[in-house]
Amino acid sequence: MSNYSENILQAVDMVVAERLKGINFDKTIIGKILSANKDGSYTISYEAMTLLAYPSGSEEYDEGSSVYVLIPQGDYNLRKIITGRVGAKEIANYLYLNPGK
Repeated sequence: MSNYSENILQAVDMVVAERLKGINFDKTIIGKILSANKDGSYTISYEAMTLLAYPSGSEEYDEGSSVYVLIPQGDYNLRKIITGRVGAKEIANYLYLNPGK
């Protein structure tokens, strides 16, 4: 590829990367239920932190269950929503793709 073409591609990459910095995406994590709280929320363990999340419906979860948790706009300060249980196959795939978790 010519030097001119390479410079254009690098410039496009820089513009796209800069624009993506300003966009907040929802993030979904896999957490483990530590406890159910009186207000209907659940205390969830994720990596080295604990957080509160609320079920998306009337679903109830048991301690130790792995769940999907939606982090709106990737902001952990916003209200987090439990979107469902994680099955054994998904957990195995997650651990395979993220060794040491």
